[in-house]
Amino acid sequence: MSRFTIAIVVVLSALGCEKDEPCLKTTLPALQQYPFLSPARYLAVLQNVDQSADQINLIIRNQRDYEKYLLIRSDTIRPVIDFSKRMLLAGHVRESTSAGVRSMSIASTCEGYTLNVFVNQGNLGVVQFVPYYFLCDITDRPFQVKVIDN
Repeated sequence: MSRFTIAIVVVLSALGCEKDEPCLKTTLPALQQYPFLSPARYLAVLQNVDQSADQINLIIRNQRDYEKYLLIRSDTIRPVIDFSKRMLLAGHVRESTSAGVRSMSIASTCEGYTLNVFVNQGNLGVVQFVPYYFLCDITDRPFQVKVIDN
């Protein structure tokens, strides 16, 4: 192989490879979580959403959307949220058993944040929506939701 051919192969290889750069997770601040309605008690449900979808994820950033998308049970007081400082991540996932949310946590990623929703499967073969609500500091970084069945 000539030097010219080797140089072309090296250049083409370098252009075809993606650079492995470490993700700087420390550049994203940790988001503080705040108490909200327990999803295990079914005190609220999503409304005005596509009920045929297997999973719905909402980022609620204002009072109008809070009232539009979250129906609070009549015997429960609607929690007050300061939307200048907080946002509500709300959603539900369709499960084929009597499942419930075990825990939730936020992890930072290179792109933004991930809300991890850990779901315990139940014993009954009942199709139902399992709701989740997570109140945290406001951010403009992208969010994704990952439902993890146990």
